[in-house]
Amino acid sequence: MSSAPSLTTSAAESSIFPQKYCGPAVKAELEYWGIEEDEIEECCWTNYSAWTSTLEALKKLERDRKVHMPGEEHWLRPGETTPSKLRQIRMNGWEVMNSPQSSITAKIYSYISLTFVVISIFSFIAQTHELFRVPLDPDPGAMVANSSATNATAQASNVTSTVKDDVHPALLYTDLICLIFFISEFVLRFTLSPRKCKLLMLPMTVFELLALLPDLIEFSVRIFHPSNRDMPAVDVITFLRLLRVFRIFRLMRHFPGLWILFYTLKASVKELLLLLMFLCVGMLLFASLIYYADDRKLFTSIPMACWWAVITMTTVGYGDMYPTTKWGYVVGSLTAICGVLVIGFTVPVLVNNFILYYQHTQCAINREESKKKRTKTKLDFQHAKAIKDEVEKQREKENPNVLKMERLRKLHLQHDIGTSSKDADSPKENGSGKECKRENDFNSNTHDSSYTSEKDTNPEAVSLL
Repeated sequence: MSSAPSLTTSAAESSIFPQKYCGPAVKAELEYWGIEEDEIEECCWTNYSAWTSTLEALKKLERDRKVHMPGEEHWLRPGETTPSKLRQIRMNGWEVMNSPQSSITAKIYSYISLTFVVISIFSFIAQTHELFRVPLDPDPGAMVANSSATNATAQASNVTSTVKDDVHPALLYTDLICLIFFISEFVLRFTLSPRKCKLLMLPMTVFELLALLPDLIEFSVRIFHPSNRDMPAVDVITFLRLLRVFRIFRLMRHFPGLWILFYTLKASVKELLLLLMFLCVGMLLFASLIYYADDRKLFTSIPMACWWAVITMTTVGYGDMYPTTKWGYVVGSLTAICGVLVIGFTVPVLVNNFILYYQHTQCAINREESKKKRTKTKLDFQHAKAIKDEVEKQREKENPNVLKMERLRKLHLQHDIGTSSKDADSPKENGSGKECKRENDFNSNTHDSSYTSEKDTNPEAVSLL
């Protein structure tokens, strides 16, 4: 904490603080000086409250973001310090399936999963287009002839058929392959999960099961009751295909921004309810005004006028209902202006929350990647050092004299460097006879004399020999 005072207490026992200080630091200093939070001045209370709420929101965001990535403690049994090999494999597999940025394998798997999701959504959309539908074989029992015809030509011309169309077989095989992949993925995810009950209660798991349900029912009917494909019950099953659209929520695993968008809507429920309340008040008010101010032929009732009020306040304007009188124009103008103001007051709150959550998530992801890189570098260094020590031990076992001679040469080199540095630091006179003689004696020393002096001055060298 800075030595400069960050709090100023007035005579009225109220406190103010500069806006440049961080909220947690101010809170810690308040606790240190024994000052209550309600003693903060109104001018500073807004910033302090915003800091506190932002900190709590970010902590909750971090917990929710890591809910599908359990820590290492969840893989340990009571009394264990490190997970077993089987649990380590499960932990690595879970990380591959849920953290696309963790490794190259996780990225490849995420691309494969994303491809299946896109293909499944494309098949769901293409099944409604005529290019991807084929006619069913006509049922002989469905051919009805007109018995009142007088000749064969008339009978042939009045024959009606109830032939229906069906999905192209290529799309059916595509759906079957995607269904097998999604079922296998769900079973594998459930098997690897350390918290299976919590996994089943996650919204993403519920969406996945709802998306699998219509495909399972449809293929069961096609396999076990192929002749009943045109029954009304099958039409209901076909309508259940709408649940396959929930598969689009799987994209949240691959795009953090999409997950943050839904999380922002979830965390901003109060703001959304406030916006809805404003819209409801404006809708009832302006629907009643336009009903009595304009032509009753267009605005036949107040509920129909509510539709017009909502469309006008949201600035959509379909054009199916519009005012035609002078007072109707006035009411319509007020409706549009109030709608713009209501949306303009509430939507920026959602935008600010989204920006806050998105920036925090990006920073958290960058911190995690940096931490993984540092950990990997540290492990690589430790591994290289262990290999080097093992090689030296092996060399010492094979030929211990070689390693001792290498250490001795290192000691000689260190001694020579130390002697040179001492001679460089000591004052010398140019032309001194003693210095010249010392230098000549040092240069004329043989290897044996150097070795003898080394033994006298360095007991470690003697011990190596």
